[in-house]
Amino acid sequence: MPGPSHLTAQSMPHPHACTQLWAGYLVSRGWPVFQLHSADRHLCSCGDTSCKSPSEHPRSKAGVQEASADPDLTRRNWDKCPDANIGIPTGVRSGLVIFAINQGHGEASFKELQKDFPDAFAARLGVRTGTGATHLYFECRSPTPSLTDIRPGIDIKSRSKKLGFRSKELGWSIVGA
Repeated sequence: MPGPSHLTAQSMPHPHACTQLWAGYLVSRGWPVFQLHSADRHLCSCGDTSCKSPSEHPRSKAGVQEASADPDLTRRNWDKCPDANIGIPTGVRSGLVIFAINQGHGEASFKELQKDFPDAFAARLGVRTGTGATHLYFECRSPTPSLTDIRPGIDIKSRSKKLGFRSKELGWSIVGA
């Protein structure tokens, strides 16, 4: 079964380790990954100076269809393009659903949820995105709908074509540990 408990994961890299190490770690958990563009000083590596989503869109036209949990393929891909950000498909395919907490209202809503359900959010893998949102990763065993504003500023993302990117300026972490 795919998902967070599929394989024995290698050791978690340092939060600011290179994306190749993080891609390898995510694949060791059984999560398929694909490459996203990166950004330098908010300029996207796609070359479009007016890019609307710097570092948040796939490097290839196939995008999420290229997602793979093959460690050798992942290593080769990041050897070719070491600055690529990481995309993770969501839903049953990857076994993941993402809890997206937007800045402002989302942070306040999340604090309330933590009080109401303290065990639900303990020690979750998470990432701070380029927009300042926090994405927390949960196991997804069956089809789950994507929902907007389950509480003010909080979304559930389960059918996205590209989620879970990592920017070299931002770090992965275990949230709530």
